[in-house]
Amino acid sequence: MRREDEEAARRRRSAELLAGADLFAGLDRVTLAKLAANLDRVSFRKGEAACIEGEPGDSLYIVSEGTFEVFVGGAGDDRKLWVATLRPGGCFGEMALLTGEPRSASVIADGEGELLRLDQERFTDLLRRDPSIGLALSASLSRRLHGALRSIREGDELVRRQTESRLAQMPPDARERVLEASILPEATPAALECLFGPHGPDLSSRLVELGWRDGSAPEPIARALREAHATQAGAEAVRDFARNAVERLVEAGHWREALRLAESVDRAGFIALLGRASRADTMPREHVVAAIERLSDAEAAADPALALERAAWHRGHDAPETALRVLQQGLDAAQLAGDQQTASRIATEIASLASALGDRAPAAAPARLDLRGAWSRARSRRSLAVTASLVLVGAAIAASTTSKPAAFLLLLGAAIVLWVTAILPEFVVYLGLVIGWVFLGIASPAQAIAGFGSPSWISVFAILAIASALSASGLVYRLGLMLVRRLPAGLVGQAAACLGSGLFLTLLLPSSTARARLLLPTALAAAQSQRFKDRSPESAFLGLSAFIGAVPLLYVFLNGSSSNFLALGLMPEEARAKFDLVFWFIAAAPLGAFVGLGSLALLWLVLRPGQTRRVVHDRVDLQLSLLGPLTTQEIALTVILIAVVIGWNVGPAFGISTGIVGLASLVAAAVAGCVHRELLQGLNWDFLVSYGVILSLPPIMSSLGIDAELARMLRAFIGDGTVSPAVFVLAIAGLNIVVRLMLPDDQSLLLLAIILIPMVPVSGVHPWIVIITLLATFTLWFIPSQSVSYSVGYDASEERLFTHEQARKACFGFILLTLAGLMLALPYWGWLGLL
Repeated sequence: MRREDEEAARRRRSAELLAGADLFAGLDRVTLAKLAANLDRVSFRKGEAACIEGEPGDSLYIVSEGTFEVFVGGAGDDRKLWVATLRPGGCFGEMALLTGEPRSASVIADGEGELLRLDQERFTDLLRRDPSIGLALSASLSRRLHGALRSIREGDELVRRQTESRLAQMPPDARERVLEASILPEATPAALECLFGPHGPDLSSRLVELGWRDGSAPEPIARALREAHATQAGAEAVRDFARNAVERLVEAGHWREALRLAESVDRAGFIALLGRASRADTMPREHVVAAIERLSDAEAAADPALALERAAWHRGHDAPETALRVLQQGLDAAQLAGDQQTASRIATEIASLASALGDRAPAAAPARLDLRGAWSRARSRRSLAVTASLVLVGAAIAASTTSKPAAFLLLLGAAIVLWVTAILPEFVVYLGLVIGWVFLGIASPAQAIAGFGSPSWISVFAILAIASALSASGLVYRLGLMLVRRLPAGLVGQAAACLGSGLFLTLLLPSSTARARLLLPTALAAAQSQRFKDRSPESAFLGLSAFIGAVPLLYVFLNGSSSNFLALGLMPEEARAKFDLVFWFIAAAPLGAFVGLGSLALLWLVLRPGQTRRVVHDRVDLQLSLLGPLTTQEIALTVILIAVVIGWNVGPAFGISTGIVGLASLVAAAVAGCVHRELLQGLNWDFLVSYGVILSLPPIMSSLGIDAELARMLRAFIGDGTVSPAVFVLAIAGLNIVVRLMLPDDQSLLLLAIILIPMVPVSGVHPWIVIITLLATFTLWFIPSQSVSYSVGYDASEERLFTHEQARKACFGFILLTLAGLMLALPYWGWLGLL
């Protein structure tokens, strides 16, 4: 059999195994394919241990090939006890995945075998980035753990009876010493001699008779002995003996045993003792490092000395950003404790790390957080915003009797205050506008809600519903995997494919945030398949190309973002009617092509990436195997999508409204089982309600003469001449870039469009040129928090594709390319009749 056929057969077996595993019974095929991206293949030879009893647990394993034997008593021990045999489909390590508890058994390969490993860190990331996967997997794990715990309780009861029987056969004084020794997690000869003197050797022999191996007992035996000790001596006496034993071990210099005992008795006492140990000259360095691993970052940061040790541990594990955070918290603790010497050491370490990290360094937290002051300031800002909006509403009421346009603008000003401060949800503010218009006589009820019955609103509703169905079906995810599978050999070609895929997803998925969340992990998979280093020029080239295609070029397709629909709704009805899906693309494509290709060249020049390496598609092929062939729903959605695009562009020529085409597509998708009630409930109704009101804005402004008045004011300002289209477009772009440094994207888009669209007669440009200029320049990421889509994409890439500094350079270049592209596109737009 050829190697390719063997690999294909292997993938089919793995896919069948995962699909049929009881652990994944609650996952659908798309969710299971997403989970498979986090599974690593690990091969073993006969006799190799996959895990060893007592070691820290941090992974779940699924047997993919071969058989593995489960033992208690430790690997390599002739007296180890066989428990079970695991065959393909079997899994172990559930408790480690959820709690990180030590391994309760050893698992050893019976021959050549393979495991699929899910790390606890990746599982935690899944819970954070895709809760649906984490919750479904957690439910399966809980079911398995429930059965496992029931078996453990039954086994514990048997062990307890056997242990009590053996204890009853011992002399009373020997039994008492055995019970006292049971508090030791590690009963080494040195510890037994320290605590029990000459009885140590005899005690060691009796512990071995009870099942202890290498100074420790299997957990069921240890639990039985501890319960017997507490019953005989009392819980308080046991704690007193343990505390006394810790001090005696410390005095004798047995730090390792003392720390293990303190950890099992009292967590706070263990942390305090570890702090003492880290400052003691008699404590071996390797024992400190071993104990530091068992602390959390928060626990270590509370003690300045431990913060230094924990930071050093993180640096040794290639996590300098985490080390810096621990040091910053440790500096706060040192300053609060008045430990200036340690604070000075920590400050030196922080300066060194921050210098090495550069832009990747996390922002330093204040030494003391004034929660009361922060709350007071936030409350003051809210109070000021509410007061300002109420004053504007009151002024609108007063002005409504004399000037309806003034009342309209005052109400809009109140809405702007509430939008910027985000005191209320956007849709509440928009509905408040509707109530104000009707109450003050600015518009009739029919005028105020006319947008909700327009073909544009119905079309957008249909687009969002079909896009949600596409995402839920797995078709979009399948396309992303096929991209990675078919990447060309050259790095430039791969980057172009990533950027082009972002544009293609723009046609299917009208959410830049969702596209970033989907495509950036795909770019990460492509980088990992070629073994590129994290945040290397090669990884950054792929990641930033994917981001630019998925997010900033959203204006290429009308359905690329809800922001596009928002902007289109602000255009006058007669201007809006011309821009269907096809004409929008025809008008925007040259600008998008210039900026897209220019971005690839710019990224190549700035990042200077090297050469590609051999691409390994093993994990992607497994995911595609899990997805299986195209489903009936995926085929139906593909046909419906094609029909909708044709209908929206051809229908008006035959007198068929775009709204009717949209409704027909929804009915067809519902009949095919692709659209259902739960999916409709999950739509972005906040935007849909807001969009209905936005569609009512332009006609109301026109009926009040506000647009004509704005044009008259601009005419009075510039005189009888006209503004050059190039100057007008550059002014719009520059104004938008400045405003975006202060306001969120949709708010800046709304405000500038309302102000600038009425001024287009003076410049001679079509209103669409105003909104395409705003859309092309409103996705900025100079500051990471400036764009939600950027933050989501950066997080979805696990912060491993590019640094903020690399992205910032790309943003500067992107803006310059966009400004140049706008100037070059003006003659083309003039040819289309838009000038």
